[in-house]
Order: sequence, then structure tokens, then C-alpha cells
Amino acid sequence: MAKAYVQRDTAVTGKYYVETEGGGDTPAGGIDYSIEEQDTGLKWIDGKSIYQRTFTTTTGDTGDNTTIANLTNIDTMVDMKGYIKGTGRTLNGYSNVNNYIGWYYSTETFNLFAWYPNAATFHGKEVTITIQYTKTE
Repeated sequence: MAKAYVQRDTAVTGKYYVETEGGGDTPAGGIDYSIEEQDTGLKWIDGKSIYQRTFTTTTGDTGDNTTIANLTNIDTMVDMKGYIKGTGRTLNGYSNVNNYIGWYYSTETFNLFAWYPNAATFHGKEVTITIQYTKTE
């Protein structure tokens, strides 16, 4: 049996492809970004199906975090990627001594959050995050 490797399309279309040993790409579910939950066609290490969903909202007018969604059926958060369009810049997964952009999922409150500097340049701005996860089923 040939080995297969899953990779994201380099054209950033949001679709996944399976690269087989010896060359050649075949679509792996053809997942596009969507605000609706989608089965990616991929399996996590425990054999559960991996789902994907994208959320877009606006950061709050004050503070340093925004609740994006309440998700009670998540078993394993496989991946989280996103960005915030700040004033004069768009940042994703950014961190230095004075600034940070990130995402987290609380297994206590079941909330998905974006967090960012408590500064006007990040208040009232577009935030988009795509998550991949397995369900509690």
C-alpha cells in the first residue's frame, strides 16, 4: 500500500490534497472554507472524523479578547488558524514582548476566543478563524 501525506493546497484555496508516494495529488474531500460545518474526509489519530468550520466576527470595543463561538460538541481541537485585521496591518499567530494575537478553546466554558492587545488598533476589527476538530458524538 502506498504511503499518503495530507497537505494544504499551496494556492491557499482551503482545499486538502493527498500526495501519494511516487507523486501525484488527489483531492481529499475538496474542503473549501465555509461558515458551515464540513466533514474534511480526514481522520484524527483516534479514528474520528475531522470537521472544519470558519467563523468571522468583530473584536470588542474594549478589552483584550472576544468570544467567537460556544461549541459544546468538540472532543479534540485539532487546529486553529486565523487573523485579525488591525489598523494598518493584518496579523495572525503573532507574538512579541509587547503584542500578541492568538486563539484558544476553553474546555471549561466551551468558548472559542480570540485574544489580542488591549489597544484601539485592535478594537472593532474583523477577526476570522478556521478550526478543525473532532466531535464528542
